[in-house]
Amino acid sequence: DSELAMLETTNQVQVRVQGTSADIDNLSSADIIAYVDMTGVQEGSATVEVKVELPDNVQLVSLTPTNISVELEPVEKQSFALEAQISGEPAENYMLLDAVLSPSEVTLAGASDYIQRMAKVFVDVDVDGLSDNYSKNLQIEVLDISGKNITEYFTITPSVASVLVPVVYDMPEKSVAVNPSVIG
Repeated sequence: DSELAMLETTNQVQVRVQGTSADIDNLSSADIIAYVDMTGVQEGSATVEVKVELPDNVQLVSLTPTNISVELEPVEKQSFALEAQISGEPAENYMLLDAVLSPSEVTLAGASDYIQRMAKVFVDVDVDGLSDNYSKNLQIEVLDISGKNITEYFTITPSVASVLVPVVYDMPEKSVAVNPSVIG
């Protein structure tokens, strides 16, 4: 059995419930669990039933939609170079040296459709106003070719990168023409 990944689908359902006023007043969306059981669903398109788990004190009145369409593709794994996306400027008279990333390469696992749309695997590094080295562990993110963040569609291994951006004092320089005097 090969692994399958689900392409983007409807990720929200409307649930209407009833119960006593006190039970309804204390109810939040976190108390309601809606899910689809993908057991036995094969590669390709399928329609699956939305199931709902509710607290004991409330009853389901309606659910919209009751079924959702899903598209399943085989999981593809591919390695990509990791980039540092630098934003901001260091403090005045300071400059950045090249970022050091560990790891320098990560593996994405996801639907081949998303792998093909992937444009950039990066960590977002904000250096605004820094006068000291930047050293953090950052979540790895993925952008598609239109610039949309599609990180949620992948399993990223590893999912966090260690980032070091050296920030150094930029000594002022000046070139001047000097006529040497002759001595002796």
